[in-house]
Amino acid sequence: MRVAVVLAVLLAAACGSEGSGTALNIAQLKFAVMRSVGEPQFCDPDLYPVARAGGEVAGALAAFPAISGDKPTYSAILAYEHLPTGPLPDEDKLVVYRAWKLLQALALTHASADYTFKYRVEPARGSYQMVGGAVQTDGAVKVTSRSASGPPVCPL
Repeated sequence: MRVAVVLAVLLAAACGSEGSGTALNIAQLKFAVMRSVGEPQFCDPDLYPVARAGGEVAGALAAFPAISGDKPTYSAILAYEHLPTGPLPDEDKLVVYRAWKLLQALALTHASADYTFKYRVEPARGSYQMVGGAVQTDGAVKVTSRSASGPPVCPL
């Protein structure tokens, strides 16, 4: 029994689990923040300022080779979305693309030993907050501010 517990702890540390002391890549850090604080509310580039021809699916299929070519980011997306590592059908490529857009919407600023963030979330339908804080390189998130906010102001 003890051996199984020790193996589980070692495996979690080797995989760079959040708060493990193992440095995560930027995409993993952003997903750690999203799991802790919520996904960013942003002006989707496929809808604003003008919806694109072919819609979001066309954008997903066009962007997929570049997204999947960025191995650290792509691996983080697959883990976040619980997708398999093999070839993906188009509907899963759309899931990857949506997660990639979330990553683009969340900015991390390097500050000494960690990264800071400040972005808008929607914790309850129609209720927005601006949330700020820091994430350590091991994925530990600390929220330092929350304030009421309106929805994102998207261009027409």
